[in-house]
Amino acid sequence: MAELLIITRNQETYSHQRLLRAAGNLSLKVEVLQSNQFVGLPEEPEHRLVLHRDSGISFDDIDLIVSKHLENKGLKVINSTSTTELLRGKDKQFLFFKNFNLPHIPTFLCRGKLKPKELPPYDEFVVKTIRGNQGIGVMLLKDSESLLSLLDSNHARKDERYIIQPRLNFSSEYRVLLLNNEVLGVIEKKLTSDFRANAKRCETRKTLLPKEFEPLIQRINELLPEQFLGVDIGIFNGEPVIIEINTTPGFEEFDKLHNFDTAQALIERNL
Repeated sequence: MAELLIITRNQETYSHQRLLRAAGNLSLKVEVLQSNQFVGLPEEPEHRLVLHRDSGISFDDIDLIVSKHLENKGLKVINSTSTTELLRGKDKQFLFFKNFNLPHIPTFLCRGKLKPKELPPYDEFVVKTIRGNQGIGVMLLKDSESLLSLLDSNHARKDERYIIQPRLNFSSEYRVLLLNNEVLGVIEKKLTSDFRANAKRCETRKTLLPKEFEPLIQRINELLPEQFLGVDIGIFNGEPVIIEINTTPGFEEFDKLHNFDTAQALIERNL
């Protein structure tokens, strides 16, 4: 019997390979369910732990069906299906931030053709696909004419799965890695002219959690307890603003900077 089940779409990532290695170090048998290539739901699952590592970027939510089925069978799934559903997509995250009064980037949702007067009053527009990651699917538009042209094109192609935000010039950006309500550590990103800041596009360094982040992180832990999350936060006008919450955070850069084994901690602390 496999004690650990990993649900993933990509088995080639550093994080997945580290999970396999950590399981081996803990003498755990592992089963991998590749969410874009499997047959049938496990009817008699006996795994001690299920790690849900599919980000949903493909817009195919079969992984959520599998996870919910396993939860209904009494298995422990990290992250929980409810958390993954709640935060799957930047549009859903916007609603979550808004409902709980969490500081976030102003976000504009729309469908169909728009008139210039209906656009938000931003100086520059950042358009993000609702399930993109690592800066993929992010566009910077300098004026409303460019935005209207893009919106018309996307409407014609019947692909309007995006959000629109103003470009905020953050003084600094951070990734806070949370595991079971604990701050594992923090990465600070050295900002460049590339507005798609992430660990693969800019220099990073490890740092301590800024004091002004503590109430915000405490609130996130209260709303999303006992999960594994990567919280991206920017400083704008001296105040912390949530950029995004990642429910399947990679940890290659974090492990390197902090000299830490995130995979082993993730497994050990949830068995």
